[in-house]
Amino acid sequence: MKKILIVAAIIILIAGTIIISNGHYDFNRKADVLSFLKAYGTWMGNIAKNVGDITAYAIKKPWLPQ
Repeated sequence: MKKILIVAAIIILIAGTIIISNGHYDFNRKADVLSFLKAYGTWMGNIAKNVGDITAYAIKKPWLPQ
């Protein structure tokens, strides 16, 4: 379980770094901080939606032999 949390934290940090580098944010400006938080929140929301879609798809599959 510890390894999963470490991997998840690394992925979240890398994603934040990519968002920062692609957005050219200046964290000395409040508008850029808010813009980064919006982009990061949107990314996290998309991740949650995709996990939900995959889970729903997996639940609907006929897993038992016929």
